[in-house]
Amino acid sequence: MKTYSLANTHRAIELPAIGFGAMGISEFYGETDQASAQAAVSHALQHGISHFDTADSYAFGDNERWLRQALALDNDDLRASRIIGSKAALVRDASHPERRDICIAPGWLRGQLQRSLENLGTGYLDIFTVHRLPPAASEAELLMLADHLNRWRDEGLMHAVGISEPSLAQLRLLHAHCPLSVVQSEYSLLERSVERNGILDFCRTEGIRFIAYSPLSRGLLSDGFHPDSLTETDFRRGLPRFSGDNFAHNNRLLTALRQLAAEKQLSLSSFALAWLLAQQVAVIPGMRKTQRVDDALAALAVSFTSEELAAIEAIAPPDAARGERYSRAASEVYGFSGSQR
Repeated sequence: MKTYSLANTHRAIELPAIGFGAMGISEFYGETDQASAQAAVSHALQHGISHFDTADSYAFGDNERWLRQALALDNDDLRASRIIGSKAALVRDASHPERRDICIAPGWLRGQLQRSLENLGTGYLDIFTVHRLPPAASEAELLMLADHLNRWRDEGLMHAVGISEPSLAQLRLLHAHCPLSVVQSEYSLLERSVERNGILDFCRTEGIRFIAYSPLSRGLLSDGFHPDSLTETDFRRGLPRFSGDNFAHNNRLLTALRQLAAEKQLSLSSFALAWLLAQQVAVIPGMRKTQRVDDALAALAVSFTSEELAAIEAIAPPDAARGERYSRAASEVYGFSGSQR
């Protein structure tokens, strides 16, 4: 497995190019077969996937508690071989799970970090990521956050600090006062705003490792996907990108991309992940089944010619996809606008 050495860490971390996105096991994508999910974890570990990504807000801590059992994190020897990343800053209410808020007050964030450590049964996180930043956060608030993140890293509560979905101005400010190891944002063949807003270039210049979440555009970039197959509890039913004329347009892009993938004897998932790996970023696709693990692993062996990359660009240039990636309410909370959504 290809790995990347993270910078600005409390302890050395070699991050695999492919990580395990655990969110969907507990929430958002309908019911999960738990035996299949456990088999996927075991299969991933056997093939060098040691980075597991979760968050305190995923199923209100249940996702973290599930990973504790699935990865046997109570075993100190096994814990040392896992790279565990969790996130905090999103505020959710179990009585109204669709609602979102953001809090980066150090006292609250420290409490959530401690809760994550308890849920995961570990004394430290390899990567602690601030899940979102309030779009209107003041410079004073961000500087206070940076100060506390530095302190917690020095204490060994986490070995690396990351930020998810920052604006470029926020990223510059935080990195100047708390050297970051990772930035995590959505990035895929159908979502390329980080190429245009300066985030990806800044990470490359500063030696911050970029981690692409939703690298398969929440399942759009997989074979056989159709929104009609989504269950009633699947949150994608409410996403503009998956409905009506937006999906009809996006599906035409997918048909053309599947043809390119077929020419390389790849599934669309493997093809899409291989394109991201060619951008020298790490990826954390959802892996509720062993087939998803195998699709990701197949991407490792893929290379593209300049002609193939040009063909991909012709089909799916930036802004090719239609429809916001979040609901309007969530976009307002996160401060996304236009193509950022």
